[in-house]
Amino acid sequence: QTLPSRIEQHPPGTSSSQQQRYGATSGGPTWTVDDGIAAVDVGPFQYKYFPLIALVGFSQSVVLSLPLLLMVTFTCTFNLSHLEQGLTIAVLFSGNISGDLVAGLICDRSGRRVVIIIGSWVLFLSSLSLLFLGSYYFLLLWSCFAMGHGIGLCTFTCIIMISEFATIETRS
Repeated sequence: QTLPSRIEQHPPGTSSSQQQRYGATSGGPTWTVDDGIAAVDVGPFQYKYFPLIALVGFSQSVVLSLPLLLMVTFTCTFNLSHLEQGLTIAVLFSGNISGDLVAGLICDRSGRRVVIIIGSWVLFLSSLSLLFLGSYYFLLLWSCFAMGHGIGLCTFTCIIMISEFATIETRS
């Protein structure tokens, strides 16, 4: 689709230095973000796409909140102080960040399907390892890091795959 016809070559009220700064003198039309959104419009694709995005966002929030909900159990089992509780959650989120960082590298080399499978297995095994911790706090930290890493691998790759469902014209 083309941008609205009301977009002018050089918006009124702009000086020549402003036109040079914003590229208005390059010969192409200039427009605002609002004009771009109005040109793309909302259609049936966006209505189909929204539930999928909502599902991924919901699933990520559920998976990330499970260790937070289990913190009461962890506190009772491991007799955790407030500092140790905060450290446990920080380790979980640092695993999530590391999973996000590694996911792109693995996607480029092995493909997205492989990353989702690896991330799902890491998440499954780290969650399963919570059953066998005993009273070892170090193993709890390791399991939380691995769990966050698996979450990061899966969600990063799923978001990329969802964005590829969009046609090139509707991607932003």
